[in-house]
Amino acid sequence: MVRNTEQSCRSAEEKLRAAAEELRAAAHEAERAAEEVPMRRYPNPAFVPQAGGECLSCLIREQNLLLGRLLEEECRQNLLLQQLQEGQGALATALLAGREGP
Repeated sequence: MVRNTEQSCRSAEEKLRAAAEELRAAAHEAERAAEEVPMRRYPNPAFVPQAGGECLSCLIREQNLLLGRLLEEECRQNLLLQQLQEGQGALATALLAGREGP
């Protein structure tokens, strides 16, 4: 009886070692595959089918419209910044003129 138990324990240990070796090999293979193709997880959105079924030219057209709006906003902000700098210059001039006066 003891001999059968020892044999079954050895058999179970051998099976566990074999399974552990298989897991190590699979983990090593997965790591190597991930290193070979690092950008697989980050595909180019232009090549990924969209959920709404939009075509690539529609997406490009929409992107161009958004870029146009962004350019308009940037121009508006630049104009406001220029006006602010002019006001700052006028204020500095007035302050300096006030110090020199009376």
